[in-house]
This record gives sequence, C-alpha cells and structure tokens, in this order.
Amino acid sequence: MSTADTLCLFAAEPLNRASDERTKPEWIAGKLADPSSMLLPVWRGDPLVTGDKAAFLSTAARGEFPASAPVVFLGLDWKGSAVFAIDVSQAPSPDSAPFADIGVYMPLREAASRVDADDLAIVGQARWLLDWHRRHGFCAVCGAPSEVKDGG
Repeated sequence: MSTADTLCLFAAEPLNRASDERTKPEWIAGKLADPSSMLLPVWRGDPLVTGDKAAFLSTAARGEFPASAPVVFLGLDWKGSAVFAIDVSQAPSPDSAPFADIGVYMPLREAASRVDADDLAIVGQARWLLDWHRRHGFCAVCGAPSEVKDGG
C-alpha cells in the first residue's frame, strides 16, 4: 500500500469544536458539570488507555483529580456529549496519577498502534493542546501570563 492510501489518524476530527458555544464560559462550565460529558486524563502527554480504547471518564470523576489540574475542552462527540482532557502531570509518575488502577498512561507512539482510530484522533488533539498550554505559559511579545479562553 502506498503512503498516499494511508490515512493520517491524528488528522481526523471526530469532534465538533463547537465554535459558537465554546466562547461562553457558562456553557463550558455547564458541560464540565454535566455527568454525560467525558474527561480524558493525560499524564505528561500520555493518555490513560484501557485495552484498545482511550479511558474516557465521566466528568463526575472531576473531584478525584487535583483542583489545580488544567482542563481543556476538545469538542462534542456525535451524540452531543462534551469531551474534555485533564492534565494530571503533577503526579510524580504515571503509576501514582489518578485512575492509574483502571488502565495505563500509554506513550502516544505506543497508543498509535493500539487505540482505535476515532479515539486516537481525540488523544492526539488532547496531547497537543495540553502541551501547547504547558509550553506557552507567557506571551512571547510582552511576557504577560497566557490565559486559557474558549475552553482551551
């Protein structure tokens, strides 16, 4: 098979970015409080994986994470459920990160060969967005702290 026939799984976009709604802080807060919304834990760029799936938890589990853990809104799935990612990198190791007992915080390269395609696209988006925020904490022009807006 030629590389032209190979789909770049990280380039897929199974989520609706909800451009019209994500600018409303109260809408984001409502989705984060909705137990039908999903939360993907990520430790230093490695998503929590169970079997061949990303370990999406109900946002009802938010209380199990440190209050200071950064959360970003990724989008809405085909059912309209919100999908968020939470950065649990403050844990000293993946084994000590929240919910490590239900799966493994898997390096993205390894996850690429194990996780199903739709989940992999979401995992890739979670990783780059959380990584961008981690690396760009300050404005490159004026040095002011960067602010997370529009859910991420």
